[in-house]
Amino acid sequence: MNLRFLKSLTEDHEKTMSSEEMLSYLKLLHKKCSKKVKEEFHEYLEKECDVSEGDLDKCSKVLCKDKDKCDKVIHHLENLSKKLDENSLTAIIHRGADT
Repeated sequence: MNLRFLKSLTEDHEKTMSSEEMLSYLKLLHKKCSKKVKEEFHEYLEKECDVSEGDLDKCSKVLCKDKDKCDKVIHHLENLSKKLDENSLTAIIHRGADT
């Protein structure tokens, strides 16, 4: 996915994404998460989409059927993907840059 496409998704997920695009986006968000945050990511999807852990394909289909849920869930997952585990390499680099 290119950067322009990703930026367009930020505010208009339900109008711009097919279930295949949603699946790709969920995988991208999941990949950005630290190991600890991935657990939270899966727990949230299980609760919101009523799917078993790791079933991103089924979750993408559920989200594409409910526009309000889609927007809520994607925004939450985007925030999770930005969350830094304090012991992750990215967090350590950010702490080092702040000093």
